[in-house]
Amino acid sequence: MPDYDFQVCLQHESGLPEDIYVNVLHYDVNAEGGPEQVARDLRDLYAEFHNMFVSTIDSVQVKVYEPGIGGPRYTTPSVPFIGVGQAPGEVALCLSYYADDQANTNKRRRGRIYVGPQSEVGQDRPSGVRQARLLAFGERLAQIGTALTVTWKMYSKANNAYYKIERIAVDNAWDTQRRRGLSPTLRQFVDVQ
Repeated sequence: MPDYDFQVCLQHESGLPEDIYVNVLHYDVNAEGGPEQVARDLRDLYAEFHNMFVSTIDSVQVKVYEPGIGGPRYTTPSVPFIGVGQAPGEVALCLSYYADDQANTNKRRRGRIYVGPQSEVGQDRPSGVRQARLLAFGERLAQIGTALTVTWKMYSKANNAYYKIERIAVDNAWDTQRRRGLSPTLRQFVDVQ
């Protein structure tokens, strides 16, 4: 069955290309509707979980890539996105995933996506409710399509191989990624001497 790479693109209201928050997911697709349907399902899933994200995200779109072939094979139309609350764009929760059932010690068989920017960041730690919501989101990622025709996978660059994801986890700590912050649009100066 063919493996595809899916870029879920959350566009910041600034409209700047550098202010797009991207999650890359991988699926083995052998389903009616093919990768195009999986892309639409992913887009709709992110839109359904809109209340995890900040209000400065205004649309979501998914691009499908075939490994080894340049450029997207398919791009979903953007749909409006209604996040809630305000928070820095660097704050996310990490959804970790594992291709091994138990030990999770093989670095080449585990990965993560940073889901955010998160809308609830006024506390030192994410709430248990927020963690449960992200785990529910991860379970839904695994349920895209059906078990017989679509499988959520991870990609190991070191092994150049895809592996079926068996487990997911969420920590009780915020993750920050400076590169996910907004690009500056203005710099202010003041002479001091």
